[in-house]
Parts: sequence; structure tokens; C-alpha cells
Amino acid sequence: MKKSSFKTPIAYFIFNRPWITAKSFEVIKKLRPRNLYIIADGPRENFPHDYERCQETRNIVKNIDWECNLKKNYSDKNQGMKNRNISGLNWLFEQEEMSIILEDDNLADLSFFNFASELLEYYKNDENIFQITGVNWQNGIKRNENSYYFSKYNHLWGWATWRRCWKHYDKDIKFWKEWKKSKEWKNTCPDFTERIFWTKMFDEYLSKDLNSWAYPWLLTAFYRKGLTIIPKENLVRNIGFFGGGTHEFAEDNLITNNFSIDKILDHPKKVINNEAADMYTFDNIFDGKNMRSLTNKIKFFFYDKFS
Repeated sequence: MKKSSFKTPIAYFIFNRPWITAKSFEVIKKLRPRNLYIIADGPRENFPHDYERCQETRNIVKNIDWECNLKKNYSDKNQGMKNRNISGLNWLFEQEEMSIILEDDNLADLSFFNFASELLEYYKNDENIFQITGVNWQNGIKRNENSYYFSKYNHLWGWATWRRCWKHYDKDIKFWKEWKKSKEWKNTCPDFTERIFWTKMFDEYLSKDLNSWAYPWLLTAFYRKGLTIIPKENLVRNIGFFGGGTHEFAEDNLITNNFSIDKILDHPKKVINNEAADMYTFDNIFDGKNMRSLTNKIKFFFYDKFS
């Protein structure tokens, strides 16, 4: 039995994709975490292959040949993406103050784990910092001379956070109806197109009960002015993306090569979001640049006035 080599807890979400899980779990095996939390959703009804694929996926993560405090939270029934992520993260943070979090299709460079682990400790008492991510979608643009920058956007393909942040999560976003009328909301998204886009998204989440746990998490970060740390290079790539997502992401932004981050991190002196980087994210990842047509501006104007 090999000795464990990584102290920070890791949470790993799996479902029914053994061919993808096998690849991302190989990285975890190389890391040999001391504390590993595996969270699995159950098979869906009326999907005849789900039971077999869920079982095959769970068999892959049995292959632990190092000293490991393994905890499993396996659902017998399918909870769906939204409820399984929420229940799994609730269970995780009942037991841990901080954790790194991966899904089965997040293939992380090994340097991501040390990057996240060091920053979890460095900012553990800083209420301004809400999350650390391994994702950088700036297409090679350097945002500063440091190892990372701060963003209001909290990318979730390989990330880390603290119990002190997750405790604020509210899947019902009860504060939204009033807060969207506030000056604070306008200050959070001073660009009109960006603000109305997100207003529509959060309104739709409430009215249509979208199957996403991520919208409330992003809105919670907005509401609490919580910043996300983004590495200067992309450290995690998604190996499960085949198109058809909610937003029109460019594929070369989503599936990128990994890079190594500095062994000794160079911390920014000021904790403030990089507005240029955030606007680039909105324009290029959330397709903001194509929303700025005159027609869309008119539609957004009336939505802003009468919603």
C-alpha cells in the first residue's frame, strides 16, 4: 500500500461515464490524496444502460492502492445534476472546512492541486475570496504579472472553496427579486448588456426551475461580492464536452491544453476583480459581443423596464 501524498481534501463527482472517469481518476491516483470524497448519482429511469454504466463507473474508483480516508456518498436513485451536486456539496462541507472539487470530465494538471491547496490556506480567512478555479478562458491574454488574478466569474471545471462560502448557498435565491432592483446589482454588472443578460438568466432560473445548481452559486458570489481566483494559465480541461451546452461557447476556449503554474506563487498586492478580464469573459464565453446589436439592445431595454 502506497503512502498518501496530498493533504487537502478532494471531492470527486461521478455518474455514468466510465470511459471519462477512467481518465480523470488516473490523475487522482497519481496525486494520492489522504482524504477523498466520492459522490455519485444513481441511474435514471427509462435509460436501460444507466445501471450498468453507473456500476462500471463506481468500479473504476475502487482502484485505490494508497493509504486513503475514503468516504462515499452514492445515491441509489437519480437525483439529477442540480440536486445531486447540492446534496453532495452539503455532505462534503458538513465534514470539511475546505476542499478541492472535481467532476468526472475535469482533467486537471497536477500543478492545479498544489495551486488550489496553497490558496485555500492563504485566503482561508479572507471573506473577499469565494472560490479558486483551475480554469482560465482568456485565450492567452496576460492579465497581470502575477500567478493569478481575481474575477467576479466563478468557473467550475476544477475548483475549490470553503465551508464559510458554501454555507451561503441558496438554491431558491430568495434575495434575488429585491436585490435585482438595487444599486448594488447595477454596480456588480455596470455594463447594461451584461446586467440584463444575467437578470434574464436568473429570472428564468426562478420561473422555469432550471436544472442547474451553478446559477445560484454564481449569483451568491455576485451578491456577497465574492471573488474567484483564476490562474494565469489554464490548468484544467474538460474532456466531456461535445457541444450542445446552454451557451454558445467556442470549443477552443473549452478544451484547452494544460500548463503548469509556478511552484512559488506570486500573489497580487490588491484584491480586486480585473474588469477587463471579466468583460472578455462575458463577451467571449457568454457571447456578450453578439448581444450588442441594436435589436438586442432594444429588447434588453424593454426587458429592463417591464420585467
